[in-house]
Amino acid sequence: MKEERKDAIRVDGVNKDYGQGRGNFGVSFSVKEGEAFGIVGENGAGKTTLLRQVMGFIKPDSGKIGIYGFDAYEDSALTKPYIGYIPGEINFPDVRSGNEFLHNYGTAMGMKEGDFAYADELISRMQLDVRA
Repeated sequence: MKEERKDAIRVDGVNKDYGQGRGNFGVSFSVKEGEAFGIVGENGAGKTTLLRQVMGFIKPDSGKIGIYGFDAYEDSALTKPYIGYIPGEINFPDVRSGNEFLHNYGTAMGMKEGDFAYADELISRMQLDVRA
């Protein structure tokens, strides 16, 4: 007997109204474990809004989004191990080297000065050139 896969993502009747027909309206779908899923649509159709809602960045005006049963917005800290997001437009800070980028990002993420020694050890072990 084939085991039924769980819903990795479940979107039920989600709405976000920015006015003038912008946002998303009545979106419902589910993605089972192991499935690939794509979202397509015209500019302004609500694709980015939906992805931000699934990531827990934006609360829907109505409807529910579940990630393995956790509410994507209310339980966003619990959903993070299950999802990732790479935006279409990535803006890197104005830094002079990879090492400076890593230290700036690490500091922003709460790393202490002592934590960087281990990061530097890994960079050396992997023979990465962070000067460029």
